Amino acid sequence: RFEDAGSALRAAAAARPGLLAAAVYASPSEGISFCRPATFPGLRQLQQLGLELVVPEGGAADVNEDFTNFFFDAVSLELAGKYPADLILLDADTAPEDMASVPTWAALPAVEAGQIAPFRRLGSWTYDQNAHEIEVIAATVRDANSDLV
Repeated sequence: RFEDAGSALRAAAAARPGLLAAAVYASPSEGISFCRPATFPGLRQLQQLGLELVVPEGGAADVNEDFTNFFFDAVSLELAGKYPADLILLDADTAPEDMASVPTWAALPAVEAGQIAPFRRLGSWTYDQNAHEIEVIAATVRDANSDLV
């Protein structure tokens, strides 16, 4: 199942050239944190399967000096559109309905189009759970419009 899920994502990504996804953690009280894919094994795996991910500008901070900026480019809600994307991979710890009342979030093209898929920042440690998450992302990519940005 895990191998099949990877093949499905690879095919979906190939069928949507130019589709750009942003992996984020979002909170109405904390703002939006754009993930640095290189610092998350699950995101690196998605890239290896062909999904193009936003890579926040600037390098990662020293993890010992600035833990948050090692993993994320954290911005205020007003800067929700800092990195335009056709698809949002929303951290599974964020409930989409919690963000619905945030105007800058609601105005994002991917949000307006309903092109949001959950992902786990901390990864899944079983093939079965990982396969399920990749399947969901693959289905979202397959159905996504790649011309939003």
